[in-house]
Amino acid sequence: MTNIIFYHSGTGNSLHAAKRAAEALGGAELIHMGRRREEGYRSLDLDAVGFVFPVYAWGPPFAVEKFLKNLDIAKPNYTFTILTHGGWPGDTLPMWDDLLSAKGFRNDAGWALRSVENYIPFYNPPAPNKQEKINANFERALEEVCAKIRKREKKELKGSLLGKFARYVIHPLWASHVNTSDKNWKVSEKCAGCGICAKVCPVGNIAMIAEKRPAWNRSCEQCMACFHWCPEQALTWGHKGVGYNHYHHPAVKVTDLFAPEK
Repeated sequence: MTNIIFYHSGTGNSLHAAKRAAEALGGAELIHMGRRREEGYRSLDLDAVGFVFPVYAWGPPFAVEKFLKNLDIAKPNYTFTILTHGGWPGDTLPMWDDLLSAKGFRNDAGWALRSVENYIPFYNPPAPNKQEKINANFERALEEVCAKIRKREKKELKGSLLGKFARYVIHPLWASHVNTSDKNWKVSEKCAGCGICAKVCPVGNIAMIAEKRPAWNRSCEQCMACFHWCPEQALTWGHKGVGYNHYHHPAVKVTDLFAPEK
């Protein structure tokens, strides 16, 4: 039987969690949802299927929702979800449960793990010493989740009134403008034209143009990967980002997030 984990990741938190979950399953194929391989799973004899992704505006990333909508997959024996978030997941797990139900199978268990907040339009990420403490707590919580995955534990997913407000009001507002929000990105003279921002973008939204400068193509997910992985710290979101702390998961290498060569 086959295990698959579908993941989406910008700064590496969800990729790290996906790798750990794969180990807990005794091995699993890792598939990046932002890169749109939605077919080829119908004929597989599936034991466990996991979905691992960050919370964006109290819901799934737009690319993750689109991926699931078009996913053609056999029903697995066990399905689980791991969310990573910077403070509060809202009703993302119940929302995801509903989306999976629409595909004909249920989410047997789901967990939301707090990681380092890195959304620079709203916050300056915490200082490195605070990042270490948050990641230590994240790692402990992730180990507990992996122990439950090994046992194929099931868990009822419950929402809240405030979570419903975030789900039905705030998340749709975010989704309505997120793709074109990349007009806010600015590139300083520190840019060395290395192209790392284009390679780590989980939805392939960045292209290197004349003089090896990045250009955003109106399909942004606001994952902040380009900002946090830039070795020259040459990017800002409007005026936000100057002097800000940068962050990516310490166990993830930048090359782990590179899009495959065409």
